[in-house]
Amino acid sequence: MSGAIYDQLGEAMKSQRERFGADAFANRRRVISLLADALPEARREIRAVASALDDGAVEALTGVERRLLGMEMDRQADRLEQSVGLRPDLARQIIRALAYALELGPAPSVYEAAPATTPPPAQDWAGISQPVTGAHASQSAHAASHGISPGVSHGPSPGGSSFPAQPAQPSAGWLNAVLFNVQGRAVTGMHAAIAGAAIGLAVVVLPMLSGGGGGGQTIQTNQAQDYAGELHDVGVQPKDTLESNVGSPTPMSVPGGQRVTTLQVRELVNTNRNLVLIDVLVDQHQATIQNARYVPAAGQPGSFNDNAQVQTARALQTLTGGRRDTPLVFFCAGSACWESYNAVLRARSAGYTQLYWYRGGLASWSEARLPMQALPAPSN
Repeated sequence: MSGAIYDQLGEAMKSQRERFGADAFANRRRVISLLADALPEARREIRAVASALDDGAVEALTGVERRLLGMEMDRQADRLEQSVGLRPDLARQIIRALAYALELGPAPSVYEAAPATTPPPAQDWAGISQPVTGAHASQSAHAASHGISPGVSHGPSPGGSSFPAQPAQPSAGWLNAVLFNVQGRAVTGMHAAIAGAAIGLAVVVLPMLSGGGGGGQTIQTNQAQDYAGELHDVGVQPKDTLESNVGSPTPMSVPGGQRVTTLQVRELVNTNRNLVLIDVLVDQHQATIQNARYVPAAGQPGSFNDNAQVQTARALQTLTGGRRDTPLVFFCAGSACWESYNAVLRARSAGYTQLYWYRGGLASWSEARLPMQALPAPSN
């Protein structure tokens, strides 16, 4: 079936929503009957839509926070794949069509507007949602979808070589999944196309912050790979205070810390065994970056003398063994999430000196198709 059928499916469902209002999808029988009349050649796809409605996909997509919509779309596609037996790519298209009908994202065809040109990852890399099943990792179609899935990748330790030699080019998929709102407007296909076209080959030298009496580390890498909008500057100014509106666009720098990109984090993980990756996203999520620790208190708004600060200092003390010069990388959902920014400020207040802010966070790491694991219990 041509990919255009999913755009037609989305248009047909959107028309029903415009005709019958917000409760258009509550009448499953009517939805399926009208779709069958409009697209008689799409019987399999219409059955998949029926399963998505039965599984509560409409409620899930409309109820999730907008910055987490991409993750929820992937979760709904996984459920649809299991219930109907569709291939993962087809299941994703059904969910994209439904999201389009709900005016939560662009037409399904837009997600494929920026084709990848980079060779696929090495065969011994465990993808985001497939565990290693033998001597080699099984790379699944879910990894190709660059969504944050609940699966676990059982790769080597941070200092090992579990990463692909070259991460895949970002596609329009994640950008168009409306993971972020930029100044109140959803990121659309046009933004994604511009971002894809802007990917360059610039090489930068990143001076790393030094702590204690030791010298800093220098990363030489290509940071112009714009995964999930991590390099997009929306003009927000940095500040020294904790942000309470944590689901809004972030600045491009943080006081007392160094902003790092996906490729720079990847290099840090490969070269510095003392590095500690710290997930601070409070919102419910099942997967995180491989070998990351979880300190949700660190991203909380408030003040530097509140209970969250006490919890953060205690957790960092445990994770670092009391060494204030331990390199710490904080991350959360993505470039529209301030929790990792807050965490850098809290860590600085607690006396830590080598602080890195991974602005792109889970969205960018997932778009780059780098290894993930199940979220661990919070560190105390």
